[in-house]
Amino acid sequence: MRLFHILITFIVFLSGLTHAEISMLWMGSPKFKQWFSNWEVYLLPKGDNWAKCVPDLEIYWSRNASYPNHCSVALSCILQETDEGSKQLLGAIMVLLGAIPTLLALTSPTVTESALLSMEYPSLTFLLAFGSAAVHTSRIMDYVDPLDAIDTTKRSAKDEPFTRLANSLQPYRRFIVVIEHILGLAAVVNTIEVTLDLGLRSVASIDCDRSCWPLSWALVSVFLHLLGVVSFWTTPRGISPGVEAVNICPEITAVTDRGINDILSKPKASIGHEQIQGDVSSADRRMILYTERPSLWSIILQYSANGYAIGHVLFGTMVFSSLMFLALVDAIPVIARYHFSAVTCSVISRYELAVMSQKYRVERVEKVEQRTRVHIWTRRMR
Repeated sequence: MRLFHILITFIVFLSGLTHAEISMLWMGSPKFKQWFSNWEVYLLPKGDNWAKCVPDLEIYWSRNASYPNHCSVALSCILQETDEGSKQLLGAIMVLLGAIPTLLALTSPTVTESALLSMEYPSLTFLLAFGSAAVHTSRIMDYVDPLDAIDTTKRSAKDEPFTRLANSLQPYRRFIVVIEHILGLAAVVNTIEVTLDLGLRSVASIDCDRSCWPLSWALVSVFLHLLGVVSFWTTPRGISPGVEAVNICPEITAVTDRGINDILSKPKASIGHEQIQGDVSSADRRMILYTERPSLWSIILQYSANGYAIGHVLFGTMVFSSLMFLALVDAIPVIARYHFSAVTCSVISRYELAVMSQKYRVERVEKVEQRTRVHIWTRRMR
């Protein structure tokens, strides 16, 4: 519970909410005082039509215990006094908002990408999970080995642009990591702000009195990515430095740093200079990332994450399609800001996976030696 309060305090700090707005968000008091600008100016009932709803609104705002469900009564009055054209627009916008979770699920990082990224930068994993506000879904009973994303033998042509980008930006690696964390934090702030603003200014037909539904949906995505991370770390992994020679000499199958020095120390009569250069350049100096077959818990947890991700989309569709009182001009910036955060997080994730594919060579073994094992809480090799 203490951790929950710390998280809420962090969210409030980033969003810059006032004390009254915090009360509106969590205590459900009161609605119908803040509106999206275009709906308030052009589509909200005016004059005598609005006056008919004032008594119901005042009873609701007074929080009179004799009228426990009066938010719904006030909502019904406002909808009754809204003209038919505005109601049709309201229905169209609700359908458009209901597509947001599906749109974000198509553009957000997968649970396997987040799991793999946690091996390098757990802090960045958290920022991308929170900033994207959704999870890219897959079939429930399909297990995907996270290491396939960095295994050069299994990476597809669609990953080639990110691989080239990773190679070209390698000299600026530390600077890029800082920029990624800044962009990840910006995505988090953007998602929090647009989510809280949406909850405060709209009215959810599923629960008229509460403003926390969009934020609740966004917070669930962090849990889903965390589930994928736990799934990844339940399978033993190991890391060791390794240099392997490729087509050096028939009698040499593996070359260490010492082996390369031995080759270089040979007389030029026995081995030509061009051959030496080819031998050294052909050595694979990537670190070896050993992995065992996925454990039963790893498979179960990933299946669970996939299933919950589908449920997350359904839950989000229900929440967003119930949000009322947005004009089209109000809804487009909301969708664009969500999409910006999701795409930003996805690009960062794909780029980092390309970097990892240049850093690690995946080896699948029956048993990972204890001395090479790596855990999320241990110091990672750089």
